[in-house]
Amino acid sequence: MQFKVGDIVRLKDGNGLMKILSFSHKNPRIVTTCYLSSIRAGYADNIRLYDIDRLVLADPQVHQTSHDMEQYMADSIEVGALFATKAEPVRYGTFLTRNSQRKLVLEIKGTNEVLAFEEDEIEEVRPYTASFKPVGGGQVLHMQITENSVEKGDFLINKDGQIVIVCDVNTRARTSATFKGRKLVTTEIAA
Repeated sequence: MQFKVGDIVRLKDGNGLMKILSFSHKNPRIVTTCYLSSIRAGYADNIRLYDIDRLVLADPQVHQTSHDMEQYMADSIEVGALFATKAEPVRYGTFLTRNSQRKLVLEIKGTNEVLAFEEDEIEEVRPYTASFKPVGGGQVLHMQITENSVEKGDFLINKDGQIVIVCDVNTRARTSATFKGRKLVTTEIAA
């Protein structure tokens, strides 16, 4: 099964919904997940590592409606996540909770103001990331990389000597993994 960051999954023998946050850069079969259910979401141990063989995509039919799935996804914003307003002047704030109107409540940096925003008025501040896939096949990984340093289709070699291809840029993935390696420059050889 091909998973990607953001997929809502569950254990094959479980019902608790989890969101895939990232893939291990050392072993792409290991994913970092965050429980979304109210049973585990409030606990410090809601972040878990799992082998992808233990997971299946969550079925919207089993979990009532696709609206419920969207609700789980919407509620999975981490407390403390940094957001920026889209309107000028840009203000930054950390996510606290949602209010009764489902607006996102932020504490504005430098002012200690607490304000509520519609989701389309703000966007989460995330590092510049790109997705990479090993040339010989394997799981797509998202990692932080310097903006405009690579383009889709570029070949890179990571610090472990593995050659990867850039699948996409500016993926805005939630990951702390940083790509370390070099860009391979290729030259066409005429026959």
